[in-house]
Amino acid sequence: MTYNVRFDEMGGYDSMTAAYIIEDEKGRIVATFDFADFGQLNCSDVPLAMRTQVHSIVVLFAAAPKLLAALDAMTTLFGPNHEPVETDATPRILDQARAAITKATVGVK
Repeated sequence: MTYNVRFDEMGGYDSMTAAYIIEDEKGRIVATFDFADFGQLNCSDVPLAMRTQVHSIVVLFAAAPKLLAALDAMTTLFGPNHEPVETDATPRILDQARAAITKATVGVK
């Protein structure tokens, strides 16, 4: 499952708050992360630090399925006694993990 993140100044509760929106690959809304309740804050009133923090959380949330899949795949790189196991799939698994980390950290500082 792939999730995408977008920001909408009026995308939150009843179109009255700024929000980050998580959508699936078909554009269906999965979750919204509003900045305030019931239109209490306009986007211009949201402190930059708060927007940055919420953005980080939303991006991590959207990347969670890929991170979990990559972590699960990485467990196959170790044997029962925690010894490294080289396989033909090792480069693909590591690339999958790197891609998931990139998705989880894109635009996050």
